[in-house]
Amino acid sequence: MSCHSPIQDMFCRVLVPMATQTPHLMNALLSLAATHRLTLGMDQSMSELSHLKASSLRQLQDALARPGASLDESVVATTLTLCHSDFVSDGRSPGSWRSHLQGTTAIISSYLEKSKASPDSLTNTMSLLWRWYLSIETVALLTGNLVMPNDSRALLQMRKLISDDKIDDLAGFSSSLGPIFKKINRLAIEADLALKQDETHFPADSDPKNRIPLSVLDESYQLINEIHSKMGPQERRFRPTVDASVHK
Repeated sequence: MSCHSPIQDMFCRVLVPMATQTPHLMNALLSLAATHRLTLGMDQSMSELSHLKASSLRQLQDALARPGASLDESVVATTLTLCHSDFVSDGRSPGSWRSHLQGTTAIISSYLEKSKASPDSLTNTMSLLWRWYLSIETVALLTGNLVMPNDSRALLQMRKLISDDKIDDLAGFSSSLGPIFKKINRLAIEADLALKQDETHFPADSDPKNRIPLSVLDESYQLINEIHSKMGPQERRFRPTVDASVHK
């Protein structure tokens, strides 16, 4: 994730005022800050970090359990913060970020369905949270074997309309890479599953390519061609609203 000053200012403008009104988001942000201190090698109490994270989770669960509770931007922000905290925790909670990312996907999907939001109607806050989610998901897909739930109709529409070749100043790369990484991850899972299912029917030294379904191979070759087409000379463009200082 990019850390240049416009993005830092954007996060502060969006998250800090929201956190002052939302205890579960405040504790989640403090937990992320404490995690960051640890990754920098600074002195940080582990019991304090555990308390902040547990408090955020408990408060989030209590907020969602209240009668008439609805998903809002603060809930999405809290789940993203907790997920990001686990993602950068330097192996202290191996694999926990996967379940948090899946939960975050479900919450964002439900929010989009209920709010009937579209790219043109997203608030500045939700636009930032959506891009934050996409940046975490894209990097997470590079770890391999990440089983993600199927997209809802609203989530699928949002991906299709927002993913383009423009560079996202928050993620630091083109938002069109996300769908490519997702395809690679899915094909890798399908190929691995096919190899495991057939390992008793083929000699151990047989060519693995002969044991992978043709549909997976065909789609893999198509994906390779798609990637090659994106590697040619292209004008690199940022999103239209990006601060000019980012280009320097």
